Amino acid sequence: MESNLVRRLGKLKIPGSVRFCFTVSFVLFLLIHFYWFKEKYMFADDTLVVTGWTWGYLDVGRWLLAFVREISGRYSIPWFTGMLSALYMAAALSLLVGIFEIQRKTAVFLTALSLIAFPAIAREVQYISHIDAMMLSLLLACAGCFFTLKRPRFGFLAGGLFFCLSMGIYQAYYTFAIPVLLFYILISCVRGEEGWFKTGLKSIGALLIGVVGYKLVLDAVLKLTQTEMKTGVYSGADTMWSFTPLTLLQRAGTAYKEFFRFFFVNDKPLVTWGYIALFAACVLLGVYLAWMRGVHRDWKKLLCSIGMTLLLPLACASIHLMTDAVPLRTMFAFAFPFLICALLLDRMDFREGEKKLLRWVGLSLQALALAACLLLSYCNAMQANELYLNSDVTNKTAFSWYTRLASRIEEKAGYKTEYNVCFVGTPRQPTVPDGFEFSTLAREKEILRYCSWYCGINLVKVSDEKAAEMLELYGDRIGKMPSYPMEGSVQVIKSVVVVKFGNSAEDGSALREEDEPPPDTIDKTPGLEVSGIAADVSSAKTGESITWTASASGGEAPCTYCFCVYKDGEQVKASGYHEADTYRYTPWETGVYTAKVIVRDAAGCPTPSSNLSRRTCARSSKASSSARRTPETRSTARASSNSVRGSTISTKTSSRNSAPGWR
Repeated sequence: MESNLVRRLGKLKIPGSVRFCFTVSFVLFLLIHFYWFKEKYMFADDTLVVTGWTWGYLDVGRWLLAFVREISGRYSIPWFTGMLSALYMAAALSLLVGIFEIQRKTAVFLTALSLIAFPAIAREVQYISHIDAMMLSLLLACAGCFFTLKRPRFGFLAGGLFFCLSMGIYQAYYTFAIPVLLFYILISCVRGEEGWFKTGLKSIGALLIGVVGYKLVLDAVLKLTQTEMKTGVYSGADTMWSFTPLTLLQRAGTAYKEFFRFFFVNDKPLVTWGYIALFAACVLLGVYLAWMRGVHRDWKKLLCSIGMTLLLPLACASIHLMTDAVPLRTMFAFAFPFLICALLLDRMDFREGEKKLLRWVGLSLQALALAACLLLSYCNAMQANELYLNSDVTNKTAFSWYTRLASRIEEKAGYKTEYNVCFVGTPRQPTVPDGFEFSTLAREKEILRYCSWYCGINLVKVSDEKAAEMLELYGDRIGKMPSYPMEGSVQVIKSVVVVKFGNSAEDGSALREEDEPPPDTIDKTPGLEVSGIAADVSSAKTGESITWTASASGGEAPCTYCFCVYKDGEQVKASGYHEADTYRYTPWETGVYTAKVIVRDAAGCPTPSSNLSRRTCARSSKASSSARRTPETRSTARASSNSVRGSTISTKTSSRNSAPGWR
């Protein structure tokens, strides 16, 4: 006998627009992000999963994520993860179409295309190890909106539960529910529907239930497992609850500012004008719709509509209310203007207009909004695939680099598999083609993981005490070793494999202020001078390249340049020596980025020193430049006075970056 549930499911009628949305969304998701799902790429957290790291998540507030990840298995399988993610995304967008009752297939298609191609999704897709879980979090957030808005009486309680579960997986998609709820209430108000105010109260209640429930569960789980939240990582997950009324007001101001800068401050004029056209068309179409509904005749309705409209940018940028650190992958709510555009195109019927001129103006605005939406979606899809290509190239470079390193170690005379390894100096990151950034890799922990998993050589690092002992006993010998990949940079010393990545500017490794050579160690080549280093832009957007150019003159040609980039004082990139006097770098995270350059002429070569903590650099000059990357995009340049120290001439310039864009 069939149960009541089975009979109800059999009688369930899904609107044709919802079915169309599910099909189109599933196909578009796989098409746009196919590059990343077609084979296995190693990126960020996925490296840890493959090499045996056990996921915790509690220390970043994601108490449900570990359970959800079991759906797709311990190891990410690109095609399966992609299919599962596409299913979740398609279901989430189908719920949105059902909530707003979008009927026209053109509007449904625009909704699916614009949201799937949005840059935040591409940045999330790169985390192949848990993109399916992120899309499930989005689905739960949309389900919370559906139950809150479409189920009478106590549906908001179920909505609050879904919001709580969504935050337990990934906190960011909770903020996407806020503009969805607000815009639904705004539409109800404009239509003159009864009960829109009650719906608003239920929506607030559901959001509060979700966030309070999430916090209570998090505190209980942290206490039971005796876990502490990580500090200073994961986009401010530890500071979500650390705010005062004053800081909340400041964050609200930042949210408004970042919302408009995200769309209107861009280094691509075509994209900027596309957003201008999209917003202009949406505003005018919205005014027309409100006018035709007679909103201007009811001052209460008019004031409420204006107030909610002014709150929409804050709702879309509400992630800035939660934390000060906002990477692009957490900013999916910024895609909501595309949904507004699709809704306006779906609702507008210019046959209502009494004047022919008004109908033509309305149709022109519809065409403008449609063209802008398609153009921006195409640009976002192309940008996503450029990002995937970048990661593909750098991953292949990484595998080649690790393979060569593993071979050098195994081929060294006297090597035995039971020997531990001691790394000296900071690895020089491999050179990648112009325009690409090597993002994962030349760090000790990645070397150990990759060599173990992909190269079949189990490298175990010596303890810090053993490393200090090696440097104390064999410092002279290690100091005379050349830097990798030169012959002799890998040696076996007393049953320890020593790999020297370098201790001087020669290797392009860490160039810290405390390691700068004192004046008496420098033999400055007459005539070689560095007048400074400067960035090519005074304003930029996160994820856009900054090119530093060094200015040098004199010396024996040709001169070579070694650029090093630091984030908040810690080195993130080193170029090694090359003849180009420019260097391009693309920061993906917020922070203060500083570039330094060592210039060396044809006659100058660094001389190794027995003191590994000291840099001896013959016939060289150095300059530095810095750029500040924050969630803002407008930048102002400033220069400090030049200072001469030995043969080192340093000039600093900085640009303050202000708009979160592609990061």
